[in-house]
Amino acid sequence: MLNTLPVIERDSSVMRCTASAATSLACTSSPSRWIPLFVSPADYGAAMGRLDKEIERAGRQPAEVARAIVAFVSVGARSAADRGRAWMSSLYGLPTKMFSHHLVAGDARTCASSLARFIAAGASHVAVCVTDDKPLARFGELAGEFADLTARR
Repeated sequence: MLNTLPVIERDSSVMRCTASAATSLACTSSPSRWIPLFVSPADYGAAMGRLDKEIERAGRQPAEVARAIVAFVSVGARSAADRGRAWMSSLYGLPTKMFSHHLVAGDARTCASSLARFIAAGASHVAVCVTDDKPLARFGELAGEFADLTARR
């Protein structure tokens, strides 16, 4: 679980986040974006208040920083979570247990609902990484459900 706001570094106009106990914000020029990865929907929502305080401490208005998220998603039946963690493990060279809290997994509707929580928490953009070597079909299922859910809001 992420207990502190990640370090946010300015790279051109995009804010990258790296996991770190230190909290800093280098968003001193516009436009700026906050785009973390390895953050659960619950942790993302909790980080919004801390992010706003850091932005204000840097002399900026919170509305000046666009919020986004990179989400790792495994769409499928019961084995989706295991498959997704294994895929992430092979990509990052870390044990599968490291990704338990950082993977959205389940059927397309369940995954879309989890991604919609990022939008509800303040994300204006969700970048999806489908944890599959052939992601297009899974992404199509997910995109359809996500569009359906967000259209109703």
